Amino acid sequence: MNKILTCYLPDVNSFNGRFTWLWKEKPTLRKKKEAFLETLRTYFKQQQEALHKVFPKKRMEMLDYVIYNLVATGIQAIHSKTLMEKFDVSQSTVSRFVKSLKATPFMIVARYIKEDTTGAHPDSYVFILKSHTNFDQICEEIFFAHDTTGIQTLQQEEMTTPVTTPVTSPESAENVDTPSFEDEKTSSPFINLDLPKNHLNNHLISASQSFAYIKGVPKKVNNVYAGKYGHQLKDFYARIQNAAKAVKRDTKIEIIKEQVHEVAYTAIVGLDKYVHEANHKGTTLSLDDMCRLVYQIAFNQFTNLLKENTEQQTSESDIHTEAKTALFTPKHIIRKELVPAWLQAEQEQNECTQEETISLDQQLEMIQLKQDLGQELTPEEENVLKEHSSTYSSLEMAQLKQDLGQALTPEEQALLHQQDQLKGSVS
Repeated sequence: MNKILTCYLPDVNSFNGRFTWLWKEKPTLRKKKEAFLETLRTYFKQQQEALHKVFPKKRMEMLDYVIYNLVATGIQAIHSKTLMEKFDVSQSTVSRFVKSLKATPFMIVARYIKEDTTGAHPDSYVFILKSHTNFDQICEEIFFAHDTTGIQTLQQEEMTTPVTTPVTSPESAENVDTPSFEDEKTSSPFINLDLPKNHLNNHLISASQSFAYIKGVPKKVNNVYAGKYGHQLKDFYARIQNAAKAVKRDTKIEIIKEQVHEVAYTAIVGLDKYVHEANHKGTTLSLDDMCRLVYQIAFNQFTNLLKENTEQQTSESDIHTEAKTALFTPKHIIRKELVPAWLQAEQEQNECTQEETISLDQQLEMIQLKQDLGQELTPEEENVLKEHSSTYSSLEMAQLKQDLGQALTPEEQALLHQQDQLKGSVS
């Protein structure tokens, strides 16, 4: 089964935030980048290929950009849209570039999790340099590979060589001529340019090969969480099914299979947030604790889902009593002068409201985009990133507490009320 290695974007930002001083060492970064590119040339020469053939034209420019950003800390998150706009290339060109890069023995390509029903973010890439001195630390802090609980899934979607499969034999690896920097301190946070040793992959092997597919669990849950929770997913899904039966018994309303699968994924996403925070605090949740949590989350989500369906049916039956009917608003308007004055005024008012109510998540996303483009951050942006990159937003935690049926603080109630108003204005 094809799988993806996934992680949380705030963890990557938090990890890189500790090494901001490295970006000031531009001559050293350029030196390390050129040395690594030379190592790639040597590797492809042994494979009877040429670097400029594997990465032609624009893909070579993307390679130069990615490696420069990668040699500092060993991990970097870059959105495909960033590469498309910066180098004026198509999505397929970016996909081919990533495919070629992952096929080398030096690189792991992961995705960061998009915390909704769509699973892993389809257009995100997290590049990890396996030969970097930070590699072990990255495995432990971002993927929790010291106990294999942080490795979620390893996939070859649009890729070729599995990251745990040796590309070269030990004999050929020994014969590769690589640059040496023995005169530098061994404590340097920069890359060690020797070919990666087998033990660097050991963090990932057991987790990626132990659980190929968990039978009886929805496909989407398998794709994202099989490698992390393994056969515990059966216990979680059994509790989710019990929650569905309990709600069905109390309300006498039918719950279809697709609804159970949707709630199963979102409930495990909610559970994973608790597990993730517990790992950061150095504590672990027992299987019983996780089962109780996922049951409570699923029960509340099934209840909310049925409430939404009931309210929707009620509103449809009373459609003739509505004070006004929502007008169709065109999504894509090419010529602004064709827009009626009343619609233009309404759009401008909505834009002003959205600008005033910019969320913390949007601020963090814009800061991450500036980092991807190599732009310097203002002191205010660095403070926002430092305070919020390692935790979830207040709105996310408020929504999670609401799903669990926990009491909300006045501030959390205000956040949820504000979010409902925003959703209402958009709809």
